[in-house]
Amino acid sequence: MSSSLRHMLGHSFIFIVFDGINKAIPFLLLPYLTHRLATAEFGLLELFNTYVALLVLLIMFGVDGWCSAHFHKLERHVFSGMLRLGLLSIAAVFVVSMLVMMFVADDPRFIFAPLYALGMCLIQIRAILYRFELKTIKASILLFLNVAVSSLLTIAAFELMTPGLTWRLAALLLPVICLGSFSCYSLCRQFPVSSTPNGGVRALWKFTLPLLPNGLINFVRFGADRFFVAHVFGIVNLAVFSVGYQLSMVVNIFMLSLNQATMPYVMKLLAVEDKRSIKRVFSIQLLLFLLFILAFFIILPYIVHYLFSPEYIEAKHLTLIYILSYPFVFISIMLSNVLFFKGKTVHVLMSTTISSLTHIAGLIWILFLEEKMDYVPYVSLLSAAVSLMITVLLIRKINNNEVNIVPK
Repeated sequence: MSSSLRHMLGHSFIFIVFDGINKAIPFLLLPYLTHRLATAEFGLLELFNTYVALLVLLIMFGVDGWCSAHFHKLERHVFSGMLRLGLLSIAAVFVVSMLVMMFVADDPRFIFAPLYALGMCLIQIRAILYRFELKTIKASILLFLNVAVSSLLTIAAFELMTPGLTWRLAALLLPVICLGSFSCYSLCRQFPVSSTPNGGVRALWKFTLPLLPNGLINFVRFGADRFFVAHVFGIVNLAVFSVGYQLSMVVNIFMLSLNQATMPYVMKLLAVEDKRSIKRVFSIQLLLFLLFILAFFIILPYIVHYLFSPEYIEAKHLTLIYILSYPFVFISIMLSNVLFFKGKTVHVLMSTTISSLTHIAGLIWILFLEEKMDYVPYVSLLSAAVSLMITVLLIRKINNNEVNIVPK
C-alpha cells in the first residue's frame, strides 16, 4: 500500500469516526424527542428542519463547492479574495431569505430558520477548509460542538422546564449562532484580503450559479417528500413518516461522510489524472458502504422495536425502501465528483434536473391516484435509478469526446 493511500486512509478514518459520533448524537436524541414531544409538535419540528435544509442550499450559494474545487488550484491571495466574495454572496442571500420567510412561514417560530441556516453554512465552510488543510480534528471538533451543545441544551430545557418545540428551537439556535460567528471571524482572519480579483464576481457566479439550481432540484429528491407528506397527509402523519426518513438518514449520513472523508484526496488524484488510484478509492468506498447497509438492515427491526413507541412502528417499512435507493445515489455522487472537478456543473445540473422531474412526476402520481403514504419512498428509489443512469451516460459522452480530441 502506497504512503499516500495510507495517509488518506488515516485522515479519512479519523474524520469518519468523529463524524460518526457527531451524527450519532442526533440519532440517539430522536427517540427522546418522539417521547417528550407531542406527535403534532414533532411533526412541526421536522417541518422546521426541512425548511432549514432548503435554506442551507439557497444561502450557501454553492460556495462550499467552489472551495472544494479551487482550494488546490488558486494561489492563496486569489483564493482569499474569491472566498470573501463568496461570503458576501452568502450574506446577501441570507437577507433575502429572511424577508421571504416572514411571509411564507407555516409557524411564526419558523422565521428563525434562515438564521439557523446561515450559521450552518459558515460552520460547514470553515470545516471544509480545515479538511483541505488536513486539520481533520479541528473540523470534527467544530461540528461536534454544534451538535453536542444543542443536544445538551435540549435535554436540560426539557427536564428542568417544560418540553416543547420552542425550547428545542432555542437549543438549536444558540450554539449555531456562536459557532457560526466564530467560523466567520476565523475565515476572515486566516484568509485576509488586500484586493479582490478583477472579474471575481463573474468567475465565482459562473461556477456557483449552476450549482444553486442543481442543489435546489436535488432537494426535491431528498427533502421535498416531507413537504409533500405534511401538506397531503397532515402533520401527524409527517411525524411517523419523518421517523422512517430519519432512520434512513443514518445510511445517508454514512454515505456523505465516506464521500467527504476522501474528497480532498480524490480531488488531488483527479488533478494529477491518477485513474488507477481513483478507481481503487472508489472501490473501497463502495465496498464499505454496502457492508454498512447490510449491517443496518439487520439491526433496523430491533432499533424500531426497542427505541420507539408503537405509533412509530410503521416507520420501519418506509426506512427499508429508502435504504434501497442509496447505492444508486452513492455511485451517482462518486461519478458526479468527476464531473464536478472537470467543471461540468451544467452536466451535473442536467442529471439532477431529469431525476428530480421524475421524482415530482412520481409524487403527482401518488396525489392524483390517492395512493397511501407508503408509496412515497418508492418515488425516491425510482429517481435515484434515473440519476445513476443519466450520470453514467454523461460520463461516457465526456470520455468519448476527450478521446476523440486530436491535439494541434
